[in-house]
Amino acid sequence: MTCPCQAMGMAPGGSDLHFAYRAQQSHGADAKSPFHSFDERFQQEVGESHADVCPVRRVVQFLPAPHDPEDDAGRSRRARERDVERGAVAARIGKSDERITRTQGIPRCRLEIIDYNGEGRWSRAEILGRYTRYVAEIGIVPRDLSPKEHAERGRRWVYPVMMKVIDGIEAGDLACVRLGIEFIEEDAKFPFGKTLKSNTARALRRARLSNEQKQRIRRRVFGLLRAGHIPHEYREYARLVRKIGFDASEVPMVDVSNPYVARFRSYFEQAGGSGN
Repeated sequence: MTCPCQAMGMAPGGSDLHFAYRAQQSHGADAKSPFHSFDERFQQEVGESHADVCPVRRVVQFLPAPHDPEDDAGRSRRARERDVERGAVAARIGKSDERITRTQGIPRCRLEIIDYNGEGRWSRAEILGRYTRYVAEIGIVPRDLSPKEHAERGRRWVYPVMMKVIDGIEAGDLACVRLGIEFIEEDAKFPFGKTLKSNTARALRRARLSNEQKQRIRRRVFGLLRAGHIPHEYREYARLVRKIGFDASEVPMVDVSNPYVARFRSYFEQAGGSGN
């Protein structure tokens, strides 16, 4: 069916709006801490008609538009002006193409890469390399740990590989479990480190762990308590130790003047070595 404006010789403009909404956050005890989405963006496209539009009253009366020599002259002048403008634009484009040719096609704007992975042992390449080695040692089928990436407006964001490692821990990947234990043993700071370490400890609570791995976790968590260092993610560490079990004699003596240390010392005393 033809719309009224098309029936009258008018080409309607249009707009196309696309919105990306932020996912609803989960507040469950075992839910992952959320990451802010980098995918929220706004895009608008407007179409414009280049056809001449007759006055509406002429369409309604079914009469031809009167011939106006002055209007023809003005229209010819506007056409000549458009031709001049198009020639100038074409000249500029030609110069740009020529300049790019002389520089052998090197783009004028370089893509900026923002990598949220760590450095050294916790860089993307190092994590993937250790994972490949652990998979070969254990003899399991590897999973894809390629980090998620997002590109927009001349920038590319590379998300932490540990997000994929956490997914692997939850899926029962034993090589990812190794990486997860190494991660919570690390003192270095990382982008999104609090969230990543909390989610790692939460995933390890549901993982199948060896006695040696459980001992490493207890050594790390009680060592932080003894040193009086209670990071943001320590709450999840304490819940992990309670889940895997511990002996009351392993709980260290601490300086109770530190309220955070005293709180978690009391937490472990009340837990009384509970676990599997």
